[in-house]
Amino acid sequence: MDHRALHRLLADLLADQDGVVGRRQLLEAGAADHDIARLRRHRDLAPVHPGVYVDHTGPLSWAQRAWAAVLYAAPAALFLESATASPRPDAVVHVAIDSARRVRQQPGLRVHRVRGLSALVRWSASPPRVRVEENTLELAHRARSELDVVAVLTGAVGGRETTADRLVAALERRPRMARRRFVVRVLADLAEGVQSVLEHRFLTRVVRAHGLPACRWQSPRRGRRGREYRDAEFGP
Repeated sequence: MDHRALHRLLADLLADQDGVVGRRQLLEAGAADHDIARLRRHRDLAPVHPGVYVDHTGPLSWAQRAWAAVLYAAPAALFLESATASPRPDAVVHVAIDSARRVRQQPGLRVHRVRGLSALVRWSASPPRVRVEENTLELAHRARSELDVVAVLTGAVGGRETTADRLVAALERRPRMARRRFVVRVLADLAEGVQSVLEHRFLTRVVRAHGLPACRWQSPRRGRRGREYRDAEFGP
């Protein structure tokens, strides 16, 4: 491949993938091994994982680490904490691959084998990731305590990543779920308007524990700063 065509191809891929590219992508687009070797020799590309490169030699951003993980294990998708709206930038990157495959682990990367993965992934996302509902329920399934379950579910719904109804529908399709009855109860509370761990604790430990009448959640009102919402409101 001539230099101009190679650099145009590389620029397009890097722009779409936060500066990260896979060897397989370059070869499928017409580049040759010696082209990739030249790019590495000139430090246009630096290795991240086997067969995955980034366009600089400095520390990687979270987005670049995520892309590198997905491209290394491809076809793969971000999974668990890595597929949430706010992953920790310094955390291990979790990716899911189909259960029929095996991929070697790499430093800073955890590969999980998932049965029927293809139907669970948003492949059009950048980078691909397990869909919010399935990922949220998997996090709840792996949670260490009921409080952690509440935190996972309220975080997804209160953060407007999904809705209680969508999670209920996904739960019905899921064959295995730890604390299923508890999860069902929490989702029912979220459907009523609860949006945080504190609100759920108030509902269970104050309202229900003391036999108080049902309250309205996220009730709108007009305040000094315009439209406001009260977490919980009693009365007519």
